[in-house]
Amino acid sequence: MAESKGVGRGRKKKAPPEAPAVDPTVDPVGDAQPVLAEGADRIDGRAVEPEVAPIPEPAPELAPEPVSSDGEAEAQQGEEAPAAVVTGAEPPEPPRPREPRPPDPAHVAAAEKWVTVEEDGTIRRLDGKAVGKTTPEERDRTLAGLLGRYRRLDERVDALAKGFEEGKRKGTFGERVAKLREEAAATDGLGDVPALLAKVDALAARVAQVLEEHRKEKEALCEAAEALRDSEEWVKADQELRTLQARWTEAGSAGVEADRALWPRFRAPFDAFYARRREHFEKRDESRAEARGRKELLCAEAEALAASTDWAATAASLKELQERWKAAGSAGRDVDQALWTRYRAAVDAFWAARAASRRVEDQARRENQERKEALCAEVEALDGTSDPRGSSARVQALKERWREVGPVPRAVADALWERFRAGCAKVLDDARAERARRHEHWQGVLKDAWNRRQEQAARIEESMKVDEGHLARWQGTLASLREGPRAEEIRKSLNEKVASVTEKLAARKARLDALVLEIAEIEKKMRG
Repeated sequence: MAESKGVGRGRKKKAPPEAPAVDPTVDPVGDAQPVLAEGADRIDGRAVEPEVAPIPEPAPELAPEPVSSDGEAEAQQGEEAPAAVVTGAEPPEPPRPREPRPPDPAHVAAAEKWVTVEEDGTIRRLDGKAVGKTTPEERDRTLAGLLGRYRRLDERVDALAKGFEEGKRKGTFGERVAKLREEAAATDGLGDVPALLAKVDALAARVAQVLEEHRKEKEALCEAAEALRDSEEWVKADQELRTLQARWTEAGSAGVEADRALWPRFRAPFDAFYARRREHFEKRDESRAEARGRKELLCAEAEALAASTDWAATAASLKELQERWKAAGSAGRDVDQALWTRYRAAVDAFWAARAASRRVEDQARRENQERKEALCAEVEALDGTSDPRGSSARVQALKERWREVGPVPRAVADALWERFRAGCAKVLDDARAERARRHEHWQGVLKDAWNRRQEQAARIEESMKVDEGHLARWQGTLASLREGPRAEEIRKSLNEKVASVTEKLAARKARLDALVLEIAEIEKKMRG
């Protein structure tokens, strides 16, 4: 009696000696096909061989091992079934296997598009590659199984592409894509293998593109770090280097080899900068200690001068101390502040004493300042007066009084004099401007009168020309008038018109003569 061994779900089933490498009872492209891990082929959860070996003719006495609809052997799971031994009786008949599920016709049709099956059972793809052998009985199952192998490989390519686009450790995908490319090139699955290879090549190109982008980004970060290597802006450069470090971490892998080559270059300017910074601060601490000693000596000298009453000489000495203090250098913010407070207290004591000795003198100068401020106010009050001649005389008197006032504090002397001088100039300028304005106004009045009379004279002359034309025409008509029924009536009317126009011409001539005299008088005033 033949023996059979059951297998659990997810474990490779031990096939009979001459059974096909692809289990004919399983639908290789069912809708429930899981996403495969890299390098694994599974059908309904059961591992299968990665390659399809030539399929020999099945032994007549061995049928394929029965498989249940859910992909498990119907034999007892995980244990070998012992043969039954009954003394004096025939051994029991083994259970009859179920008929295997026929392959999906659609899958068979899809597989037939890519192969030809030769007379000896050789399965040959359209690209000429022989991918196995089959028998007429197993032909459809074998073709469907090879189609499933191609589709699972295609799904792995898609899964790897999705993992690359969504993943963060993109530098690890180059080797995986290369391995999958080799597997796709060697596959015996049935399908559009050139398209599958093109898809893998496109993914490889995308991986190379992203890694190149990461490499360029990291090279730019290296260049930015190298630009800061010799910087002496310690705080700013430190902040920028920290930012570059964070950007390096976020940049993503450029591939193992590129990362190994770029990291030492990126790290070198960091090490150089921070070594220089340590040296700088060590030297700074030494310099600050020396500056502290110099400033303590200056504090002692200032304290010795604080009680001096030789105002001029001591003031000069303190100014010299101040220059030495500026050149002493920094002793550190806290130390500098404490020493400066001590130094400033001694200097302030001297200046306070000198200020007290000058209060009497300064009082007189302040009184003089008040008097000159009053004179400034008086001259400023004259601004805008309507009496230019009187304002000019007042300004001259104020200038005499200014000369009689004594000195004022030096701090305000120049400002006070500028204010007084500007006020006087403003009044005198306004007076001159007022006189000019009045003269201009009078000239304007005369000019308007002259223009009006010129216009009147021109209109009179124009009217006289019109009247003289009428007079000449009427007189000509009278001279050529013939006797007739209405001759006397016409002559009388024309004579009346001639007399009227002659009278008007005489009046207009008299008015024109008067206007000419007025115009001459106005021109005389305008010139004067």
